Amino acid sequence: TKELAALRKENQGLKTQVMEVKAAGSQATTKELAALRKENQGLKTQVMEVKAAGSQATTKELDALRTENQRLTKQVMEVKAAATCPPCQPQALTNAPPPAQAVAAPPPQPWPVPEPRGSPRPGVVGPSDR
Repeated sequence: TKELAALRKENQGLKTQVMEVKAAGSQATTKELAALRKENQGLKTQVMEVKAAGSQATTKELDALRTENQRLTKQVMEVKAAATCPPCQPQALTNAPPPAQAVAAPPPQPWPVPEPRGSPRPGVVGPSDR
């Protein structure tokens, strides 16, 4: 049915977002986590609507989606905990050396810089000030 197809599509989007947030590790922002929670809640609501509508989706499919939603909710909570608790992060992330910083060289001068005209001291008249 249309509801089940939409539910599957949203479920796939939620999986993708969870993987992106997990890859970002501790850099996941509260805003991103809130969006994931909101989307997950919407997904749960759609499952309930499909069930209530008596659609042709089988109980087995809905149960599988519910199980998947619970697993995704758990992953979101784990990512949130990792983002708020640096000692809880995997050692591979905390012991990684900082990225190398590139030092930019000053641009080359295509011609020599001209000497300033006039007197270097105020009030003294030079040859070009006359």
